[in-house]
Amino acid sequence: MKKNLVRIGIAVVLLVGSLFVYNQFFRQGNEGSKEVQIILTVDQDGQDVVILDVTQRTDDEMLGTFLETVLKDENLEYNFSGSVSDPYGRYIVGIGEYETKDSAVGPWWLFNSTTNKDCVSAGFCPGIDITPLYDKDVFTFEFTASY
Repeated sequence: MKKNLVRIGIAVVLLVGSLFVYNQFFRQGNEGSKEVQIILTVDQDGQDVVILDVTQRTDDEMLGTFLETVLKDENLEYNFSGSVSDPYGRYIVGIGEYETKDSAVGPWWLFNSTTNKDCVSAGFCPGIDITPLYDKDVFTFEFTASY
């Protein structure tokens, strides 16, 4: 009887170990040559409240494509306006329950990066569809009525 319990115990340990290795190396998005972080914040009474903070690996070339993937993966509805082929690409109208009702008065979805070399060299990030992705980029999107 003890031998059977030992065998079952060993089998359980091997199974748990195998699942751990599988999770670490195959299921957690190790595909992609770049690791990019997206942070979504909402200005509530002068305080930035984080509603999403996710890091994923990707081979996407542009921020807009990657952002769509992240929002779909997180089951967040989104609304972009314009076209990828527009001079500055699309702009973000809404993410989740936070949507710009009047573009003249806001609030709006604004974004920035202190790690993306194109954003840093320009002093601002251009549109989501013309901002290239680099490894270790971090983008912060803020829904705010102030610049």
